[in-house]
Amino acid sequence: MAGREGLIDTAVKTAETGYIQRRLVKALEDVMVHYDGTVPNSLGDLVQFVYSEDGDGVFIERQKIDTFGLDNEAFEHNYRVDVTDGKNGFLPNTLQIGVDDSSLELQMKLDEEYNELLNDRHLLREFVFPTFAQNRR
Repeated sequence: MAGREGLIDTAVKTAETGYIQRRLVKALEDVMVHYDGTVPNSLGDLVQFVYSEDGDGVFIERQKIDTFGLDNEAFEHNYRVDVTDGKNGFLPNTLQIGVDDSSLELQMKLDEEYNELLNDRHLLREFVFPTFAQNRR
């Protein structure tokens, strides 16, 4: 008799968990990540504020941010490219054929990217890790 009850119990549990799983999948069909990083459901309720890991602070991944700790001279040496200056530009044959590696338009784009790196470094130092910036003074 116990064997029959066990089979019936297993069948009922399987049906219940299958139903729950189907409902979960249907509920998640409408969930998508928005451009601001939030994850709302179909009703607009926020499921997750920031799309990423689960927020569990047990393990924090270590990453080295090269731009963060360099002084200004080393930062400029490593990340600034000046194609109008022969010694501080690209190595020969680095760019695709047909790209003028001494054009002012290319230099403007590279300067924009360099300024973006400077802004990112400033934000990291002043707002994300302000104690680091205070210790460097």
